[in-house]
Amino acid sequence: MLTRPSCNNLRLVDRIRAHAYICFIALVLARVMRERLCQNPVPDVCSPERALSVLRRIQTHKVTFDGQAPVTGISAIDAEPAAVLASLKVKKPFADVAYVNL
Repeated sequence: MLTRPSCNNLRLVDRIRAHAYICFIALVLARVMRERLCQNPVPDVCSPERALSVLRRIQTHKVTFDGQAPVTGISAIDAEPAAVLASLKVKKPFADVAYVNL
Protein backbone atom coordinates (compact mmCIF):
# COMPACT_ATOMS: atom_id res chain seq x y z
CA MET A 1 0.00 0.00 0.00
CA LEU A 2 1.41 3.36 -1.04
CA THR A 3 0.75 6.46 0.99
CA ARG A 4 1.24 10.05 0.08
CA PRO A 5 2.75 12.51 2.54
CA SER A 6 0.21 14.81 4.08
CA CYS A 7 0.24 18.53 3.38
CA ASN A 8 1.68 19.23 6.85
CA ASN A 9 4.61 16.90 6.19
CA LEU A 10 5.38 18.67 2.93
CA ARG A 11 5.47 22.00 4.71
CA LEU A 12 7.75 20.52 7.36
CA VAL A 13 10.12 19.19 4.69
CA ASP A 14 10.21 22.62 3.03
CA ARG A 15 10.90 24.29 6.37
CA ILE A 16 13.73 21.88 7.16
CA ARG A 17 15.22 22.42 3.70
CA ALA A 18 14.98 26.21 4.12
CA HIS A 19 16.64 26.01 7.55
CA ALA A 20 19.50 23.90 6.15
CA TYR A 21 19.94 26.39 3.30
CA ILE A 22 20.14 29.34 5.71
CA CYS A 23 22.67 27.48 7.86
CA PHE A 24 24.79 26.75 4.79
CA ILE A 25 24.74 30.41 3.72
CA ALA A 26 25.73 31.46 7.26
CA LEU A 27 28.64 29.00 7.20
CA VAL A 28 29.87 30.33 3.84
CA LEU A 29 29.61 33.94 5.05
CA ALA A 30 31.52 33.11 8.24
CA ARG A 31 34.30 31.45 6.25
CA VAL A 32 34.54 34.37 3.81
CA MET A 33 34.67 36.81 6.74
CA ARG A 34 37.38 34.78 8.48
CA GLU A 35 39.46 34.59 5.28
CA ARG A 36 39.19 38.34 4.63
CA LEU A 37 40.04 39.15 8.26
CA CYS A 38 43.15 36.95 7.96
CA GLN A 39 44.19 38.63 4.70
CA ASN A 40 43.73 42.16 6.12
CA PRO A 41 44.07 41.88 9.91
CA VAL A 42 42.45 44.41 12.23
CA PRO A 43 43.91 44.80 15.75
CA ASP A 44 41.80 43.00 18.39
CA VAL A 45 39.46 41.58 15.73
CA CYS A 46 40.42 37.99 14.96
CA SER A 47 37.06 36.30 14.34
CA PRO A 48 33.79 36.88 12.50
CA GLU A 49 32.01 36.99 15.86
CA ARG A 50 34.22 39.83 17.09
CA ALA A 51 33.87 41.66 13.76
CA LEU A 52 30.08 41.49 14.02
CA SER A 53 30.28 42.72 17.61
CA VAL A 54 32.26 45.74 16.44
CA LEU A 55 29.91 46.40 13.53
CA ARG A 56 26.84 46.33 15.80
CA ARG A 57 27.93 49.74 17.05
CA ILE A 58 26.78 51.20 13.73
CA GLN A 59 23.12 52.07 14.17
CA THR A 60 20.46 53.69 12.03
CA HIS A 61 18.06 56.24 13.47
CA LYS A 62 14.68 57.53 12.39
CA VAL A 63 13.06 60.39 14.30
CA THR A 64 9.70 62.09 13.71
CA PHE A 65 8.71 65.35 15.43
CA ASP A 66 5.06 66.42 15.67
CA GLY A 67 3.91 64.90 12.39
CA GLN A 68 6.76 66.31 10.33
CA ALA A 69 8.65 64.25 7.80
CA PRO A 70 10.90 61.71 9.49
CA VAL A 71 14.61 62.46 9.78
CA THR A 72 16.91 59.49 9.27
CA GLY A 73 20.55 59.14 10.12
CA ILE A 74 23.34 56.76 10.94
CA SER A 75 25.68 56.77 13.91
CA ALA A 76 29.23 58.00 13.44
CA ILE A 77 31.60 55.28 12.26
CA ASP A 78 34.80 55.49 14.26
CA ALA A 79 38.17 53.93 13.40
CA GLU A 80 37.59 50.33 14.52
CA PRO A 81 34.31 49.68 12.64
CA ALA A 82 35.77 51.49 9.60
CA ALA A 83 38.82 49.20 9.71
CA VAL A 84 36.61 46.10 9.96
CA LEU A 85 34.50 47.26 7.00
CA ALA A 86 37.67 47.88 4.98
CA SER A 87 39.10 44.47 5.93
CA LEU A 88 35.87 42.74 4.89
CA LYS A 89 35.76 44.80 1.67
CA VAL A 90 32.31 46.18 2.53
CA LYS A 91 31.27 49.74 1.71
CA LYS A 92 30.40 52.08 4.56
CA PRO A 93 26.64 52.52 5.04
CA PHE A 94 25.04 55.86 4.14
CA ALA A 95 22.28 57.73 5.95
CA ASP A 96 20.14 58.17 2.82
CA VAL A 97 19.78 54.40 2.22
CA ALA A 98 17.05 52.38 3.96
CA TYR A 99 18.48 49.58 6.11
CA VAL A 100 16.80 46.88 8.15
CA ASN A 101 17.58 47.01 11.86
CA LEU A 102 18.04 43.49 13.18
